[in-house]
Amino acid sequence: MQKKIIIATDFVAYKVLGRSVRAVYFKDITKSREHCLAERGAPFVLDIYTSDSKKPALRMNVKPFKPTDIKWLISLPELKSH
Repeated sequence: MQKKIIIATDFVAYKVLGRSVRAVYFKDITKSREHCLAERGAPFVLDIYTSDSKKPALRMNVKPFKPTDIKWLISLPELKSH
């Protein structure tokens, strides 16, 4: 299944081939959290939360992407990564 992360000037989106795009505006993000297995720094899921969500507003499977691309993504200040 092909996956795509879209970074625009005001939002982040996640597209899985054959499904609709899910997006969250940067202004609505309160925090994001990466989930790693045994290897620290190699996340397999990135959850993005908004102020009105107890569950992630956007959950991205980041395992298929290059580690350098994921490190860059997580370092974006707009994602408020913890």
